[in-house]
Amino acid sequence: MQFESHAKPLQATPQLRYAALHRSLERGLASDEVWSELAEVCAVLGHREEAVRCAGKVANLATRRTLEYKLARRGIGEFPAGTNPARPSPDDRCEAPPPEIANDDDDEHVQPRLRDHLQDAAQFLLLQHMPAIALAATLSFPLLVGLGGFLTGGSSMLLLAGVAALPGLMLLAVVGAMGRRILRGSFAGSNDVPALGDLRGLARDARAFVADATLVIGSFLVPPAVAIWLDAPASSTVPSLVVGLLFAPMAWGLRTLRGDFASLSPVVVLRATARMPLQYLALAATCWALLLPAAIAVVLVAGRPVWAQIAVVGPLVALPFFLASRLLGTWFETRRRQFGLLLAPGREAAAVPQQVPESVAAAAPPAAPA
Repeated sequence: MQFESHAKPLQATPQLRYAALHRSLERGLASDEVWSELAEVCAVLGHREEAVRCAGKVANLATRRTLEYKLARRGIGEFPAGTNPARPSPDDRCEAPPPEIANDDDDEHVQPRLRDHLQDAAQFLLLQHMPAIALAATLSFPLLVGLGGFLTGGSSMLLLAGVAALPGLMLLAVVGAMGRRILRGSFAGSNDVPALGDLRGLARDARAFVADATLVIGSFLVPPAVAIWLDAPASSTVPSLVVGLLFAPMAWGLRTLRGDFASLSPVVVLRATARMPLQYLALAATCWALLLPAAIAVVLVAGRPVWAQIAVVGPLVALPFFLASRLLGTWFETRRRQFGLLLAPGREAAAVPQQVPESVAAAAPPAAPA
């Protein structure tokens, strides 16, 4: 006999709880408890319509009424007359709310902490086929160089560079494509590991990653690096390097999610950072801490051939980059309300009509006839 536990994991992020509850429903384990918890998780994630649908699936009237009170406190749901606490019927106006939610704190503005996002990213690396992808991406870099040395017999450095360096660069692009898919999928609320898919789609994502990385690195990190290489005064190079390192993760996230050149605008980046500066500062420091071993390796092997640099730096990039991608994706996803239209492409943000108050519209004089 096979026993299976469906207890809620301790300190699980809303995204993981959402995926686990959907898997339970797919296995035919629907119950009032599962529907109720899924409705609350959908409310936290901002899936308002799905939260209302899940509440309607609850069979027990008391449980459903308690859930409707919780959803109504978040401004979610249009329930039948007499059951919506936001618009009670005359018979229910003097009725007290259920005792189990009388002392329920309003956690509408409670967001997962950075530690929760890190825990979620670590768990994500163990889901589905992600361990195989991470292991293959880590081991492929030294294997490519070893294969190039075996095929050339070490006789021709030029041939070795062609056999090892070019596939190594292509592998870096593939790793970047997977990281890009992880970031975009996490922002969409998905907890599934992206599939490799067909070669055409993977090549398209790899080209997009190379273009985005070139723009972000060229805009934020190359100028201070060139100034340091030219022995510019430290009073100018150090501040520019700190500023570039500070804003590069935000620009990378906006560029990956929006896909437009306005993502690199100093105005857009500064406005996005100002929405929650302290939280973003911790996020940026965490992302660079994950990539610190790779950065140290880049400095140590700076004078080596390209294929040797790829063999050393490549294994130190893949896993931290996947972690940082998941971290950025869930961090932006849980803060959609704070960023608002800053996460939408410029053309979509411009297409949103401005809301005109009714009092202003009523006071406005009628237009003159043509």
